[in-house]
Amino acid sequence: MVVKRAGMPSGSLRCVLKVPSLDLVDRLRFSACRMSKLRSFLKKRLPAPEDAREGATFTISAEIRHRENQGYRWVLLCRWRAGESVNNALDEARHNWKELDERGQRLMLEEPSATDQFFVKIVDRIDEVCAALTDDASRLLRTELKTVQRGGIKWFGHLLLAVNDRLLDAAFRMVVCHLLQVIGDPSAAVPLARALADAADDEALVWAAANALAVLRTNSATPILIDVLETGTPVQRAAATWMLARSPSEGN
Repeated sequence: MVVKRAGMPSGSLRCVLKVPSLDLVDRLRFSACRMSKLRSFLKKRLPAPEDAREGATFTISAEIRHRENQGYRWVLLCRWRAGESVNNALDEARHNWKELDERGQRLMLEEPSATDQFFVKIVDRIDEVCAALTDDASRLLRTELKTVQRGGIKWFGHLLLAVNDRLLDAAFRMVVCHLLQVIGDPSAAVPLARALADAADDEALVWAAANALAVLRTNSATPILIDVLETGTPVQRAAATWMLARSPSEGN
């Protein structure tokens, strides 16, 4: 759980692109700090000829807390249809996100206790872990910490967003998986399970997410893993089966 108050944005955005002429339906989940990369994502997937765009649409939505401690819902930031300006739609999404984010900041200032682990500095969590490690293991972990810091990740909550950000390369997301694994906070279970379910084209990322999930001692990701058994690739199904077969005594 990232934030507790109703109306607080999680920082996670979703783009759903549909192009009937290509029989394409693409769903991209990414963190708000990566919105600048969305233009190139759409440019690669939208066909250039106008006639090939006929019937195409995309929406951009933001995830916000639905009720106090009771899940999330999606709020529409923009809707684009073929024939309209892509740039105008993206400008509208950025404007609406800015307003939503500012509202969330006001809510947080009104009641600082409304946040839990999201704004804990990663370096503080890693310092705690390194105290119990060998020198070599500690150096490796701090190297990974520097990698994500160079990517603009400072807070623990940023790791939860980055692990599902498809605009980040798989190698970076694998580093994020490992950091979440060694930190061992159960709130990472659902984001890690989503990463496993989303990594159909990257076997290494699937298993990085699965290995991280294995140490969290929680069953909160079980519904996502069950869905992977039905819709995933063979590698994803193998990873999900391995996770679900773990002793119930290891879950909460």
